[in-house]
Amino acid sequence: MALPEDEKHVPGELIRMLRYIKGLKQGVAAKQIPVCQQAMSKMERSKKVSLKKFLSIAAALKCTDKEIEQAKEFLPTDKSNG
Repeated sequence: MALPEDEKHVPGELIRMLRYIKGLKQGVAAKQIPVCQQAMSKMERSKKVSLKKFLSIAAALKCTDKEIEQAKEFLPTDKSNG
């Protein structure tokens, strides 16, 4: 997949960006995963989502590596806090 193997977490914002790229409303994406819309919202607002969970969500949404790379382009690249 398009993420470094050493990353154990990704920001929830990456899930939101994937959803936007796929053109899905939050409720529709939640049904595909499947989770409730409130759980989807919480994941998208989360600072850290496990890589395993992210990959299962990306698979459920049928995301390509190209779409994941596109989504990553929208994320801030500041790593000064870690």
